[in-house]
Amino acid sequence: MDLKINIKKEPKNTYKIEVSVPKDVVKKYLDEALEHEATHLEVKGFRKGTVPATVAKDFIDHSALRSHALNHMLPEVFTRIIKENKLNP
Repeated sequence: MDLKINIKKEPKNTYKIEVSVPKDVVKKYLDEALEHEATHLEVKGFRKGTVPATVAKDFIDHSALRSHALNHMLPEVFTRIIKENKLNP
């Protein structure tokens, strides 16, 4: 994962961290979110959990996909930043 990271030390042992995540990484997490949400989707003509991702994306709320992707991506990204920069959370 090729991240662009900017860390600025703030007062009282805090840090301001700005991160740019490449599109391909974000797309990977969005695709995983779509697959996960599709397993819970019921669409006429398909058994529950067997809706293809290409069909499912028309029936799934895009904010739910973004939320799911962020909830999985952010902990991994920040854990990596903390470890690589030897920060003490």
